[in-house]
Amino acid sequence: MSAPENNITALQTNKKHLAFLISDDLVTESMINIIEKKGGKTSIYYTIKSLEASFKQNTENLDALIVDMDHFDLTKLSCIQSTANTKRPKIFALSSKNDMDTRLKAVQSNVQSFIMKPLNTNELTQHISAFFGLNKHIIHDVLIVDDDSMTLKFCQKFLEAENIRLRFVSNPKDILHELENYNPDLILLDYYMPYANGLDINRVIRQIYSISEIPILFMTGSKDHDVLTNIRKESGLDPILKPIHREDLVGRVFEAMQ
Repeated sequence: MSAPENNITALQTNKKHLAFLISDDLVTESMINIIEKKGGKTSIYYTIKSLEASFKQNTENLDALIVDMDHFDLTKLSCIQSTANTKRPKIFALSSKNDMDTRLKAVQSNVQSFIMKPLNTNELTQHISAFFGLNKHIIHDVLIVDDDSMTLKFCQKFLEAENIRLRFVSNPKDILHELENYNPDLILLDYYMPYANGLDINRVIRQIYSISEIPILFMTGSKDHDVLTNIRKESGLDPILKPIHREDLVGRVFEAMQ
């Protein structure tokens, strides 16, 4: 899979600019969607020549560059050097090698972040968003339906840090009343709930709201194959598995709200 070697988003000077220098874009799709939704601008390049040619033509600065060191030699990139008119971009280097020579080359090329493969794209996306200051520019509304207070506190701690406004419902009987005057961007729904399981609650909500109107992202500690299959089938999304990890929670929530 490949894409044209040009800017994916419209050129707007008030947007932070992130470029990828990679051999393929299989791991970048979800990152690009999240960064652009948060107000960033992205470009993909598959050769050093195309990257250099683009920045000779453009007068705007490159704020950050993600480079796959397994396929590209950082020492051959002139665009990562600062000049009188441009500043040096922040370099995120990706590598499957953890030897001294590779890390030394990264240091000598002014790499600020050295990231080992295989990638945790959710975590990398959050680092980039934090660097760009994008997290503070967007607010989403999320309704969490869970009767476990520890889960609610965990979600509150990490989602509110991303400027996501939260509302909580511990009794599923109260969901429809809550939705009468509240239109969340996403519902985080626990599978095991008192009164009715999450799938039945999902079906009730779907009688009123479509997936495009309010997506529902399940949370569950179940490892039962049938349960997980039914969740994926009815919600269109893989559930967040408990115990929940911060990177997974934040990344999956933003992906579901795209």
